[in-house]
Amino acid sequence: MKYIHKAIFSHKSRSFLEQKVGILMENGWDCVKQIYQSSDGHFNVEMEISQYVTIYCSITDVLYPGDDEKQKFALCLYKNGQFENIKFISSSVKNLIGILDENGGRLRVHSSWRYRIIGDPEMMTNLFKNNGFKSHHLHNDFFVRPKGLTGYMKDRDINFSNSDDSFINIVIDKDKNLKLGDYFILYNPVNIKEGLSITDVENIKGLIKERLDNLFLKLD
Repeated sequence: MKYIHKAIFSHKSRSFLEQKVGILMENGWDCVKQIYQSSDGHFNVEMEISQYVTIYCSITDVLYPGDDEKQKFALCLYKNGQFENIKFISSSVKNLIGILDENGGRLRVHSSWRYRIIGDPEMMTNLFKNNGFKSHHLHNDFFVRPKGLTGYMKDRDINFSNSDDSFINIVIDKDKNLKLGDYFILYNPVNIKEGLSITDVENIKGLIKERLDNLFLKLD
């Protein structure tokens, strides 16, 4: 499911607006109507962008067990150059793919596991594909890049990653204390020992439906 968002951008300088249009097009926007000048002397352009359901996903306690034994095993695989061979909880993968398929959603990963492979984010893409995810499930900016020069903070990374092509951002994470902006909806799995369950799927679908209902209510 996608929603077409349309907007008119305006500025008194044509050259400034042309530069802005170029940046917007690099970020997924398309021109509906070329730049024109209005009666007040400002230059305007009508643009649109396809927006999708975006799911931000952690790994530990969502797609992979959080107990010490499993975590140590995953770390051992990473150290032995087999990071991409780590196996997720199959039922959690199935449930998450089901949400993405039903809503035409896009997946982004904000897991702390990112910090070990900052120099080679393709490893994360391969890990997810090796566990059953397809290219169309993954957002163009699937790997949420760390922000800032000191320390690692998932909530900071997420807040800086908001993109124009999302009309809802659901963040699945066990951490109840993530400090997220208004663009994001934090969802904590019901039972972290099970990973992402059927109950979680229904709850997340409810969040998406509520957002869509509110969106179309505003359009009316």
